[in-house]
Amino acid sequence: MKSIITIILICIIICTGLISCASQRTLQSAAPFEIGTVTVQEWLGGKEKSGTGYLVTIPVAVITKEVRFQELFYRGQIAQVTTEMREEGFIVQANFINTPTKPDLVMHADPKKEVGNQPSSIKGRSIKDFPFDLEPKAAILSYIVKNRVKYVKITGVKEKAPLIYSTKPKN
Repeated sequence: MKSIITIILICIIICTGLISCASQRTLQSAAPFEIGTVTVQEWLGGKEKSGTGYLVTIPVAVITKEVRFQELFYRGQIAQVTTEMREEGFIVQANFINTPTKPDLVMHADPKKEVGNQPSSIKGRSIKDFPFDLEPKAAILSYIVKNRVKYVKITGVKEKAPLIYSTKPKN
């Protein structure tokens, strides 16, 4: 009876060890593609409510069909990436949008004075969900190969001049 309990405990310990290892995010030392010079460009909307953000552009070369790009982790935020083919090659981009802050809510004993208040909406993931500790000029790109999520670290992200959109409407 003791041997059965011992075997069951050993199996439980081994299984929990395997499950915890599978949930860890480990960085790959070599990715199945080559990354060019990564740039980030801050952008500012022309109107007060249009917000701000930054666009990270990653040129990728020598890519196989089995690689699918997923997310970019950068400056404490996480964004989905888009991919496109351009004249200069394959480009992966992530647009991090900083939505403008909402006006203060009116809190009053008279409920009629609170009529204009809008419920807050939660968009994106908060900084507490950020799983990596990165330097300011580093990012992590997640990709899927053979149904497994992998991560590659990108260093030396270069800043471009900010892009400021005009407030003047186009006619």
